[in-house]
Amino acid sequence: MELRLYRSEDCPALARLFHDTVHTVNARDYTPAQRDAWADGQVDLAAWDASFRAHHTLVAEEACEILGFADMDDTGYLDRLYVHRDHQGRGIATALCDALEAACPARSFTTHASLTARPFFEGRGYRVLRRQTVVRRGVAMENFVMMKEVPAMADYRFGFIGTGNMGSALAKAAVKNLSPQQIILSNRTAAKAEALAAQLGCAAGDVRTAAARSEYIFLGVKPQMMAGLLAELQPVLAGRTDSFVLVTMAAGLTMERIAAMAGGDYPVIRIMPNTPCAVGAGVVLYDANARVTGEQLDFFTSAMAGAGLLDRLEERLIDAGSAVAGCGPAFLCLFLEALADGGVACGLPRQKALAYAAKMAEGTAKLMLETNQHPGAMKDAVCSPAGSTIAGVRALEERGFRAAAMDAVIAAMERNRELGK
Repeated sequence: MELRLYRSEDCPALARLFHDTVHTVNARDYTPAQRDAWADGQVDLAAWDASFRAHHTLVAEEACEILGFADMDDTGYLDRLYVHRDHQGRGIATALCDALEAACPARSFTTHASLTARPFFEGRGYRVLRRQTVVRRGVAMENFVMMKEVPAMADYRFGFIGTGNMGSALAKAAVKNLSPQQIILSNRTAAKAEALAAQLGCAAGDVRTAAARSEYIFLGVKPQMMAGLLAELQPVLAGRTDSFVLVTMAAGLTMERIAAMAGGDYPVIRIMPNTPCAVGAGVVLYDANARVTGEQLDFFTSAMAGAGLLDRLEERLIDAGSAVAGCGPAFLCLFLEALADGGVACGLPRQKALAYAAKMAEGTAKLMLETNQHPGAMKDAVCSPAGSTIAGVRALEERGFRAAAMDAVIAAMERNRELGK
């Protein structure tokens, strides 16, 4: 399942899902007459579309099927939240609400909850302000005005220390689910952070400000620089009275070492992202130490969902995972460049050769993920007897293509481990 932003063409499907949900999921709490008054199947699509576009609206989707949707305005009012009757109990409503609340700058959230939805919202920390009777098309029905107040916290949800290639990629992913006003960027070269902040609409500041005022502190510096950075930040972190989480992306450095360098038994999330996170097609491997609460980790993964695939991996395997997913884009780019060079050698214009190679890689990866086919089987499907493809495969095998790729991953993993010493 993925969460994505609403598109106007979604509106008819959302209206149908709304009608179906009211008449099935809410059937145990409302009479047929009440359900007909609530959802009569005559939605003003133009008005709904305008409302969805005015709000922050998210759609939950899986295999091109819409599973649910929700929308919230800038004041924190949750207007609609509906999940398909066949997909109840999967955590879809929770994921939608987590993402909307994370992106909203408001310090409290309100909603008008049905009898059916009240327990769900109470489980999220909402309290009933009052029970009310509403009249729709002459039919009376009851619901609850509910509110959840956000406890006092840091000025920023995410603070990035380091806006190099990876820090910038993660910041670009973060603004998909967080308000830019909830993010502060910092860098040793201030102009670099300020330029990215201007592009994304975020705040910019120095590293001490980011460490002092952010709930999640992203440590986007090289492993060799981490000890010096955290030594500088030790008094800042020690002086904080609110909760915060250190998020490290330094190759080879364990969570235990990061906490020790920071001078305290702090919550630490270790991540290994890759650069495609900047366009929402990345991989973020992560693990967390025992000091990170379930709520903190849930918020982190919801807020970073715009990066692409987030997958929890035991810390002992992160160096290996990083060698595949983190270093892999460089390996793939070498292969794509070589394919394009081959095309140029055969007479193709370079830009066309590059475009063909890139689109081929994108499509092949998508086919493998969506069909769950083994790449060996996919390769066999393209190789016809005595054909051109098998001739090319033979040339690659003669030159040790697969052994070279394996050696690249192993070399990258070994270097990750060296950086942690």
